[in-house]
Amino acid sequence: MSKKDKALAYAAHRSTWGGRSIQFFDVPSSSTIWDELRRIKENSGDHCRLGSDGTELHKYAIRNEYFNFLKILLVMQSGEFDRVNVLYSVNENGDKRLSGLRIDNEVFKTHIKQWKIQPKI
Repeated sequence: MSKKDKALAYAAHRSTWGGRSIQFFDVPSSSTIWDELRRIKENSGDHCRLGSDGTELHKYAIRNEYFNFLKILLVMQSGEFDRVNVLYSVNENGDKRLSGLRIDNEVFKTHIKQWKIQPKI
């Protein structure tokens, strides 16, 4: 199995079971922000709305440059309020689900598809 295939398999497993790949102390939600930014496609409408700092965060996430990503993220989270937040929604069963990001008051929905398990008729 190639490195790319192993990485994709690991990402699928982590996504399915809600595992964390990384988490740094004193940087809340850094791995979630990293993962969700990587869902935004370059040259998409969402990408155009990122703003200058959001574009920098996205660029480093796509390039796998975690050190530079953290430098920008820490600057964006070191004011009176966090400029980057993870967004959650609550479904009809009361379960909390990841839905996207808020960056500089712009909302980015990264989990649009809703999956349901239904009995086969």
